[in-house]
Amino acid sequence: MADRSLPTGTVTFLFTDIESSTRLWDEHPEGMQITLRRHDEILHDAVETNGGHVVKTTGDGIHAVFARALDAVAAAAAAQRALEGEDWGEPGRLRVRMGLHTGEAEERAGDYFGSPLNRAARLMAAAHGGQVVLSLATVELVRDGLGTDISLRDLGEHRLRDLARSERVFELAIADLPQDFPPLRTLTALPNNLPAPTGRLIGRELEILEVAEALNEHRCVTVVGPGGCGKTRLALEVAAAMVAEFAEGVWLVQLAAATTPDQIEELTARALHVGERGSEPVTVSLRRTLAERDLLLVIDNCEHLVGAVAEFVDELLSSCPRVRVLGTSRELLGVPGEKAFWIAPLRIGDAEHIGDAGQLFVDRASAGVPGFDAATADHALIADVCRRLDGLPLAIELAAARLRSLSLQQISDRLDDRFQLLTGGARTAGERQRTLEAVVAWSYDLLDEPERRTFRRVAEFADSFALDAAETVAGWGNVGRAIVSDVLGRLVDKSLIVPLRNSNEYRYQMLETLREYGRGQLVLAGENDQARRALFAWAREYTDRLESDMRTPRQDASLAAATRERGNLRAIYEQARDHSDLELALRIVTFAPIMLHRDRRAAIDELLAQL
Repeated sequence: MADRSLPTGTVTFLFTDIESSTRLWDEHPEGMQITLRRHDEILHDAVETNGGHVVKTTGDGIHAVFARALDAVAAAAAAQRALEGEDWGEPGRLRVRMGLHTGEAEERAGDYFGSPLNRAARLMAAAHGGQVVLSLATVELVRDGLGTDISLRDLGEHRLRDLARSERVFELAIADLPQDFPPLRTLTALPNNLPAPTGRLIGRELEILEVAEALNEHRCVTVVGPGGCGKTRLALEVAAAMVAEFAEGVWLVQLAAATTPDQIEELTARALHVGERGSEPVTVSLRRTLAERDLLLVIDNCEHLVGAVAEFVDELLSSCPRVRVLGTSRELLGVPGEKAFWIAPLRIGDAEHIGDAGQLFVDRASAGVPGFDAATADHALIADVCRRLDGLPLAIELAAARLRSLSLQQISDRLDDRFQLLTGGARTAGERQRTLEAVVAWSYDLLDEPERRTFRRVAEFADSFALDAAETVAGWGNVGRAIVSDVLGRLVDKSLIVPLRNSNEYRYQMLETLREYGRGQLVLAGENDQARRALFAWAREYTDRLESDMRTPRQDASLAAATRERGNLRAIYEQARDHSDLELALRIVTFAPIMLHRDRRAAIDELLAQL
C-alpha cells in the first residue's frame, strides 16, 4: 500500500552511492557490514531531519525524495558533513557521491516512476566520492535560499549517459569540506565519440552490468544476437558507463557501411583521428598509436566482415596490451580469449506486468504518438503484440510507431503480415534498420546456399524441433541428411536458430519473426511443396515410432517425449487434413497425444466422414 505521506507533483530526488564500494567489500567484508549500517543511519537521519523520505536503498546508496528542493540540498550537505566527521575504522573514510534533480514523477505503491529519476541517477553517477551535483532545475529553486556556508559552482553543460538531452550541472560547495574534485565522469568531459542516445534504454540494466563485468575480466567481449535485438544500443550503453575507466576513453567504430576488409582499419583510424605521419601509411600510424593507449574500442556490426574483423582484433590484442574490444555481431569473431555475451529478446509480461518489452512499446508510443495514453491503453493486448514480435526491440519500436495510423487492435490483427506492416523506421536509421524485413534479410543474405536452404526448410516447423527432424526435412531430396547437423550448427552460430538444452537432447527453436521470413523465402524458392512433403515424411516416421512403442516398456517414455512435438504435430495434422492426406491426419490423431480425448474423437469422426 502506498505511503500517503510521500510528496507528489514537482519533487526533488536525491540519489547517493559509495565510491569504490566493490573494492571495499572485497578487501573488508566484515568491516563493511558495520560501516554500511552506520552509513545508512547517517543518510536516513539527514534525509528525515530535513523533511525528506527514503524511498528505497539502492545497493550501497539511497534514493530519497523531498517536497522542497532546499530541504534536499540541506540533507545532502548535512549527510556529507556527518560522513566526513565519522571515524570509519578499518575500511577507512567513506566517500559518497550524490546527485539532485527536480521534476514531476508518478508516485505509485510507495515508489516513483518517470524520467526525473533517471536524470538524478545519471547525475549521481557522474560525480566523485564526497561530491554533490545538481541539475539546473534544482538550482533554479534553491540559488536564492542557500546559507552562507553553501554555494554553487557552475560545471557547464554535460552529456549524461543514456539521456538524449544534455544537462547544465552545478556542484554544491560546502564550507569546511573538500572541494577539489576531478572533472565529472560524463560523456562531455571524457574522451569518446559516442553518439547521443535518441531514446531511453529500457530493460537492459542487468545486461549492462554483466557485459561491463565481462570486459573487466576479458580483453575482447562480443555481444551476439539476432538482428533487431538491441546489440548496438547495449554496447553503446556499456561503453558510456565505462568511459571513465579508460585513460584515453572509448571509441566507436561503425562497420555497417564497410564493404571491404581494408575499410576496417580506415574506419578505426578515422574514429580515433589518426592520420598519416609523413610517408608512414595510416595503418602503421594506427598501430603505433594504439600500442601506447589505454582505451576501449567498440566495433559495431561485424557480421558481414567477420573474418577480416577477427584478424584485425587478434593482431590488435597481441600488439596493444592496454586496448580492449567490445564487438557487436550476429556471430562470434572467433579470436583467442573472446568472451561471448548472447543477448536475449526483451522480457515479455502480461496484462498486470507488461514486462520490459511492453514498457518499451509504451515508452515509444508515449513519445511519438499524439494522444496515446499509457494509463488507459490495453496492457493485455500490448503484451500479446510484444510476445508475437518475439520481444525484439526494433520490431516493438516499429509497431509502436504504427499507432500514428492504426489502432492497437488493428496492429495486432495484421501481425501475420508483419513484414508489410512494420516499415516505419526512422529516416535517419541505416537502410537495413528501417523495416523489419530489411533487418532479417540482411542476416539471410549473408548465408551461403546450404545455410539458406536449411534455414527456410526448418522454418516449416511450427515449434521447436529435434536434430533428427531437421535432418529429415532439411535433408529431403538430393541434399542428404549428413550435412544438416553441420549447417544447423552454423545457423546457431549466426543467431538464426536458438539451441534449447536439456539433459537428454538438444532441440532447436526459431523466433516467430525469423520463421515467417523463412517460409516466405521457401515460397520464393519454389520449395514449399517439397518442404511440406518432407515434413509429412517426418511425421510418418515419428508416428511409426510411437506406434511401435505402444504396449511395450518404452510406451510411457515415448508418450512423455511426444509432448515436446505437440505444436509441430498439431500443425502438421491441420496441413494434412487441408491437403487431403487423410491417412497421415488419422495416424497423428490416433498415435500422437496432441489433443484432449474429446478433441481426438471429434477429429477422427471428421476425417472418417471425408473418406
